[in-house]
Amino acid sequence: MGLAISLVATEKEKVWYHVCSSRGKGCYNTRLKEDGGCTIWYNEMQLLSEIEEHLNCTISQVEPDIKVPVDEFDGKVTYGQKRAAGGGNYKGHVDILAPTVQELAALEKEAQTSFLHLGYLPNQLFRTF
Repeated sequence: MGLAISLVATEKEKVWYHVCSSRGKGCYNTRLKEDGGCTIWYNEMQLLSEIEEHLNCTISQVEPDIKVPVDEFDGKVTYGQKRAAGGGNYKGHVDILAPTVQELAALEKEAQTSFLHLGYLPNQLFRTF
């Protein structure tokens, strides 16, 4: 569990969005991108709404006094402590992936050996045929 703080503007902001060949170096073209310029209107409130929709939750907002609101996790989370349930769920996953990982390791060794034979031992390339 963690705490993320984002400063989100309540008004649209005109920001640089360079599409010019110099990628902004020496560019002073403040027209909008759709008018051939290098700026766009950045709407952070709209982006926040899209994030909330994607996460399917409402993100808490603080007042200007920056007091973090109490939520359902207060007092239930101890930072740095492992989860009691589900902490060892990797065992089954590791067992499932083990044969694939072994096969990939063998393929990697074979690829590296082939490279060495082609690059450093070119005279031995056709010796086995």
